Amino acid sequence: MAHGINRTFRTVALLAATALVTAFAQFPAVARADTKPVNESDPATPVTVAADALPTVQIDGVAWTQ
Repeated sequence: MAHGINRTFRTVALLAATALVTAFAQFPAVARADTKPVNESDPATPVTVAADALPTVQIDGVAWTQ
């Protein structure tokens, strides 16, 4: 009887692990921008910028109170 429980537990654990790996495989990798080109002095290199979140409050205009 104990052999059947171990076998069932292993089967359920394997199915759960497979489902977990499959679920996380559906998410694409995070895209990263190249903000530092290899050769900045080359005129053929396009201008690059970053859209990273800034760690401080960014106010566009006059702030009377905050």
